[in-house]
Amino acid sequence: MSILFYLLACSILTLSPGPDVFFVLSKGIERGRRTALATAWGMCSGCFVHTFAVAAGISALCLRSPHAFLALKIAGAGYLIYLAYKTATAPHAAIQKTPATDSFWSAYRNGLLMNLLNPKVALFFIAFLPQNIDKSSSTPVALQLAILGLLFTAQAFFWFTGLGYFAGTIGRGIQGNLQVMRGLPWISASILFLIGISILFAH
Repeated sequence: MSILFYLLACSILTLSPGPDVFFVLSKGIERGRRTALATAWGMCSGCFVHTFAVAAGISALCLRSPHAFLALKIAGAGYLIYLAYKTATAPHAAIQKTPATDSFWSAYRNGLLMNLLNPKVALFFIAFLPQNIDKSSSTPVALQLAILGLLFTAQAFFWFTGLGYFAGTIGRGIQGNLQVMRGLPWISASILFLIGISILFAH
């Protein structure tokens, strides 16, 4: 598979409407460009970690253990449901003249942990990356997996940065709409809650 075709496939997967895309958009609109970018970059950092875990065989080893997989599911679901609660109960940006902002590192940490504690992301990397290795190549499989994972992370960084920037721009334009701004925290919280529940059913 050519690099360009691989990157095209990765881009389609990254930009497919899903919880991560909607969450970054909702955070950008509600909390501003800075929070959206920090969250997105945290998620991309998680992809970087998953890449080397897959290349080193750590992910496959961990996910073969029913106890380790269950522990990861519970930790991931619990953390996301906790974030959903915090998001739903946080002060609404609608009552402020300027959008409420989160600490950059707090938003980055949330994005990173959302990614790392989600076993579905680990399963995706284990399933997707090996399909694209060149079995006829003399390059070691682990190195090929690392390169493929880094390319995936790079394109995800590019697209999610664009999404965060775009969402922040929209947020500035609707700050005066109280109904919309009051509903955004609940949208973010609902997305987090649904991701958390879906993790519990991961196989």
